[in-house]
Amino acid sequence: MALHRARQDKLLELQRLYQIRLNPTVSAARTMLQEPGTTSLLRLEQRAAVSQVRALDRHHLRRISAIHREFNARRAEISIRAAMEHLQYVHEKVAQAGLVLIAGGHVAVLLNRIRLFRLENLLADKPLVAWSAGAMVLGERIVLFHDNAPQGKRNAEVLDAGLGIVKNLVPLPHARQRLDWSRRSRMALFSRRFALSRCCTLDNGSMIRIEGQRIVAASGVSVMTRSGRKQALVPK
Repeated sequence: MALHRARQDKLLELQRLYQIRLNPTVSAARTMLQEPGTTSLLRLEQRAAVSQVRALDRHHLRRISAIHREFNARRAEISIRAAMEHLQYVHEKVAQAGLVLIAGGHVAVLLNRIRLFRLENLLADKPLVAWSAGAMVLGERIVLFHDNAPQGKRNAEVLDAGLGIVKNLVPLPHARQRLDWSRRSRMALFSRRFALSRCCTLDNGSMIRIEGQRIVAASGVSVMTRSGRKQALVPK
């Protein structure tokens, strides 16, 4: 418990420091995208501004991964019989399941519990149905976003690495309530920041079906474009 708490304290502090750096970096990139004109000079500076945000996100994920590696190494040295029995029980139940449902809730708590029970590899080999926060944890990174939060607009931020079961896709649950599509520069930066992944909306009644990393069916799902608009997701 103390080891887990120490890791969480480090992650919380790291997220706070990341936010301090993120806000001015995102603000500068967004301002650059709002600049009028189409000159080659401006386009180069716009790309450079977006690249700075991407670089910060990558650095943040590397720091998070280092904290997780340290935790895993120290946890491997600890063996508690009751905990190991419970772990084995959970693994057996998941192994026997023909289909695993991953529901929503608090995305950080959900991700922590999956890691606590070391379910990443087991889940990767199972047919999955996931929604809301459950869909978020399947991606390669967890992106928090909310343009209409009670405390006001906030910049999208990378919270953690996801399970990486779904590649090249950023799930955006409850997008209709959380995204302000009238702010084109905001949406354009979001899309460019997380390229080459596709930022896909997931609202009530929407669905994406993926087989072997290929999207084979989609309904009610929009993709965020580089220009800040949305267009229907078309399976390829």
